[in-house]
Amino acid sequence: MVLLVVALLAACSDDADTSCEPEGFASGEADVLGAPLGPFARAAVIITPAGASGAQLAIVLDEADGTCGQPGRDGRRLVVAFCVTPTSGTYEITSGLRCGSETAATQVSALLEDADGTDRGSATGTLTLTHAGGCVRGSYEMMIAGATLAGELDAVVCAPE
Repeated sequence: MVLLVVALLAACSDDADTSCEPEGFASGEADVLGAPLGPFARAAVIITPAGASGAQLAIVLDEADGTCGQPGRDGRRLVVAFCVTPTSGTYEITSGLRCGSETAATQVSALLEDADGTDRGSATGTLTLTHAGGCVRGSYEMMIAGATLAGELDAVVCAPE
């Protein structure tokens, strides 16, 4: 997994159109579960501990500032988990992601988390990545607990510690 992140970071030096700022950025705001979600203060691609689904990478849209790869202390975050290295293309956002399945290369899962890491809800929808190099860029549209959340993202790749 470390080689994957190193490869993504190496692509940054070869990618003249890298535009993500040190914190990355994402748009999109909605009222989800009775509270506003967004605006997002940062967006990052991180290595995740393999959970039940086996996902190993995630794009995290965080409402709070903080260190790259670390959750913010305040606010909520949207975590989009991948089984495979993100590449350009369209992914189905599903709550039934299982790494190792035939559909794992075209699906991701998305969870809304509170600042303490408590899962508040899963999402369905689509994520379209237009670039996956030094930055991971794209757009998304999803439903979480009956609310529609849509926007664009430009996520910085966090180096492993």
